[in-house]
Amino acid sequence: MTDRESPRIRLPGGWSLPPFGQAQWLALLVVAIAMWAVAALWTGVQTVLLWAGSLRPVVHLYLPRDEAARLAPLLAALRRVDGLGEPRRIEARETRAWLARWLGGAPVEGLHRMLPLTVRAAVRSQRPFLIDDLRDVAARFHARLNDEELTLLTARRKLLLARRILIGVALLMMCGMALIVTNTLRLSLLARENEIALMRLLGAEEWFVRLPYLLEGGLIGGGAGLLAALLQWPLLAALRRLGMTPPPYATLVGPILLGGIAVGLAGATIAIRTRTRRPSR
Repeated sequence: MTDRESPRIRLPGGWSLPPFGQAQWLALLVVAIAMWAVAALWTGVQTVLLWAGSLRPVVHLYLPRDEAARLAPLLAALRRVDGLGEPRRIEARETRAWLARWLGGAPVEGLHRMLPLTVRAAVRSQRPFLIDDLRDVAARFHARLNDEELTLLTARRKLLLARRILIGVALLMMCGMALIVTNTLRLSLLARENEIALMRLLGAEEWFVRLPYLLEGGLIGGGAGLLAALLQWPLLAALRRLGMTPPPYATLVGPILLGGIAVGLAGATIAIRTRTRRPSR
């Protein structure tokens, strides 16, 4: 169907959108796919971060009982490590209670004395050299670290870095999507230059000339955002079936829709400013 055959969308107040033809539908589809890809990556990263955040970021250090004299200096050294909370020793009663739960209520009297002294500290930041500082402190006082906790801290830091990179990629893709809308509307404006010139000859104000195309850009972006938001639902359902806890759907719909509208309006603004300028006198 050509643009001339495409029906116009009528608006209140006598306005009507330019004909919504194949180029506009294609732009809407391309922008929707790009937005869905960005939203899917963001959902995946946030899902893993939520899982990692459910595991409290703590570290445990284990000191042999024959090295008990080093406990106080070890606690003092941990207090000087930037990014750690207040370290504390796990008391004997806590160890006995943990053993009783782990062994299903079996007698544990005396067993806790066979375990090393344990120091626990919460992780307050994800600074790059935190793990190196912890390894250095543990080596100086002949203590051992929990390697699984260190692996989790490393993975969490990498995920935070991946989220920052994803934000940058999303901004670049939004610029690309805005250019898609811009080029689509430029074609529409180019085909209607005579119509725009006639409107100006009849005394139409600039805002009256430009508003329909601005609304068209917002409609393309909003439609793309709505389609991308609807496509997120199967992805979230699949993640839940895998036993994961993705972000709530309601927290994704708003940003996707607003992002789509913003992309459409930005692309329309660029197209309008470059194609509807009044000729210089």
